[in-house]
Amino acid sequence: MKDVAREANVTTATVSYVLNGTGSVGAGTRARVLDAAKRLNYTKNLAAMKLRSGKNGIIGLALYDVGMPYAAELSKTASIEALRHGLQLLVQQTSSSKAEERSIIETITNQFCDGMIMMAGALPSEEIHTLSRGKPVVLIDDHSPDSPLDSIFTPCREGAKTAISRLIAEGRRNIVMLGVHATTFPLDEQSTRATVRYTLGYRDAMEEAGLTVAPDNFVICGWTSREAYEATARLLETGRRFDGVFCMSDSMAIGALSALNDHGVRVPEEVSLIGFDGIDEGNYTTPKLTTVATDTRQLAGTAVTMLLDRIERPDSGKPPQRVTIGHRLIERGTTLPV
Repeated sequence: MKDVAREANVTTATVSYVLNGTGSVGAGTRARVLDAAKRLNYTKNLAAMKLRSGKNGIIGLALYDVGMPYAAELSKTASIEALRHGLQLLVQQTSSSKAEERSIIETITNQFCDGMIMMAGALPSEEIHTLSRGKPVVLIDDHSPDSPLDSIFTPCREGAKTAISRLIAEGRRNIVMLGVHATTFPLDEQSTRATVRYTLGYRDAMEEAGLTVAPDNFVICGWTSREAYEATARLLETGRRFDGVFCMSDSMAIGALSALNDHGVRVPEEVSLIGFDGIDEGNYTTPKLTTVATDTRQLAGTAVTMLLDRIERPDSGKPPQRVTIGHRLIERGTTLPV
């Protein structure tokens, strides 16, 4: 910093103001400092910054599978939001493994990050809170009913109800839902688990329409395109009759659509299909995918804002916040006009 100050003929305080975006510095002086810093290849010493301020301007994002399209889109949006606040984003994959989640919190969050945004997976929020040792953590789709951490929820129940109601509106009555887990039943009205909330939304729409909810309408299936393809193919090969499909992710819906196409089932004439997420790939299927799109920009923006508030005001005493993001139905070619 002293070298930059000497080169730009200003004080080190002025260099600090310019590089940290604080204080009031004239445009000409600011340009001179930035030019000097560029010529000298100046970069901030994060270790020194951390020693001095206790912060290094890095936040973490931990997702179960960064290779999934929705996770990739969320990572991109969160990175943009972090940069907007002058922060860097470090993305990690948990694989929904307790060991991986513990390792990320203990070695990455505690040592390198000012805080972490984490998609809830194998660890309960109480353990995450303990392992973080005071570092702020914001959870996405937290499983714990009384979490000590701030939580953001995707609109699983509301979105599922929107999707099933849309299928019912076009005359579908035998609707299967892919992605449910065997442990979902019996339903817990207070559960925060995503699979349970999806199932509750399905039930809400069916009961509102006066339709029976049959247990065999819920199909146990992983959330990848391959697993959804295989599950749909098995249904068709066993002769199971259905006229509507709702998938808990767009990646699953793409796999299901491929299986329907490969088995000669006309979509949407014979079977209508709706996914969940709103990923861009849905624009490029044949036919194009109808989906319940979640607001990833709102999710990322809210998560970063909540985390920053905890980082900057660690002793605020504010109780844990719980926010559910919005959704909208995007109608494309895998459903019939209503």
